[in-house]
Amino acid sequence: MTTLLITGSYPPDVCGVGDYSYCLMNANNAKDWKLFYKKDWRLKNYQRYKREIAGISPDKIIIQYPTQGYGWSLLPFLLMKYFSKKIGKKCILVYHEFSNRSFKAKFVENIALFFCKKLIVTNEYEKDEVRKYHKKIDISIIKIFSNIEKVSEIKKFSERKYDFTCFGQIRPFKGIEEFIETVRPLNNYKKALVGMIPSMFEDYGTEIIEKAKLAGIEVILNLDNKDTSDLLNNTKFLILPFPDGISERRGSFLAGAVNGCLIVSTVGKYTTQALNEIITKKLPVKEGELEKLKEMINDEIWTDKYIKTKEYLEREIPQSWEKIVEAYNNL
Repeated sequence: MTTLLITGSYPPDVCGVGDYSYCLMNANNAKDWKLFYKKDWRLKNYQRYKREIAGISPDKIIIQYPTQGYGWSLLPFLLMKYFSKKIGKKCILVYHEFSNRSFKAKFVENIALFFCKKLIVTNEYEKDEVRKYHKKIDISIIKIFSNIEKVSEIKKFSERKYDFTCFGQIRPFKGIEEFIETVRPLNNYKKALVGMIPSMFEDYGTEIIEKAKLAGIEVILNLDNKDTSDLLNNTKFLILPFPDGISERRGSFLAGAVNGCLIVSTVGKYTTQALNEIITKKLPVKEGELEKLKEMINDEIWTDKYIKTKEYLEREIPQSWEKIVEAYNNL
């Protein structure tokens, strides 16, 4: 049974949904999956993309949305409408983010959802948000897994090089400015900003890098999967000042958690009670609080916190990309 995955972003593109798509396609049980990845999503490509997809003749079509590569294009929705309504294909729309979309985006996407027979979201909160607008749509939850691997041997707290690290895409509305200001006074500690700069945000990235260096923060860009895992395994506290709070669908949180980082983050409407309980410290912090926290933690306390985080991950999050592919295959 052939499954076709449609996406507007895919590595080496810097996009979280692109990374998610890559992990799905490379899972061991995705042998019958095919990738439909295009960079040009202008409406003039509608007829050509229809023919290409029809030529593949998939049994099931999974459309990842939104992606950096789509831009504001309606073409993914038009393809969904055509293949589900006119051709009768099994089409699944995966919404990675709905609640935090702009009013304009929600307006357009709500119209598109009237043509959707099956919707996937990544957590309970997103499901509740869609339900406010669409009472009858068939919605399932498939949670995400980290696209960054867990190292084979987790380092103890005392063996880790970096005291405070911020990791993720370097772009606006990720709280990076807050991270810089939070750790700026910590002159005697090892600090790092780790990530990639998506296309279209190069000017912002250049500005942020300059600010970080002036604050004594080491900037580390474009690491591969293994090197990222190693660096997180060398980090004591992962600082994640998300403007809307930490949630289960934050890949940077999952990557840090599986590699033994203690999580310091904001909380918000997306933060579950279970997730709230494993956060070591909530942002914002007062002056001197991070230094006190660093001095308070020893290997024994870290071990206890790491065990609780592992239990949370095993209970709440899929344990492999194969499990996620299995969930898609069973739909």
